[in-house]
Amino acid sequence: MTAVRDLIVPFVRSADEDAAHKSTGHGLQTPGQGPRTALVEHHPPKKLDSLFSLDLPSQGTGKDGLLDVVQRTLQYSVNTWDQGFLDKLYGSTTAVGVVAELVLAALNTNVGSLSSSLSSPY
Repeated sequence: MTAVRDLIVPFVRSADEDAAHKSTGHGLQTPGQGPRTALVEHHPPKKLDSLFSLDLPSQGTGKDGLLDVVQRTLQYSVNTWDQGFLDKLYGSTTAVGVVAELVLAALNTNVGSLSSSLSSPY
């Protein structure tokens, strides 16, 4: 769990740090690359496909494989934490929203029926 947290915290932090540079029209510089925005590391679909290959291995890759997929998912996804993110259907997330998602995922309940969503003797 801490290994995943250690990938997510810098992802969120990059959007907060990038906000100070938005007025220049450029985002923070990624080591070894040019200035970019924290919103997304854009690549054409063909290149993105090669960077983010999701081929299923013949054997499981364990924790390292999981962390690699999480890291690449974060790297090539839109950072909706960014204050500049505003889509036609939703805007940036908030700390309260993230906590609510974590609680709901941990509970893993179904709210389709009252008896399965509450502790019940039934």
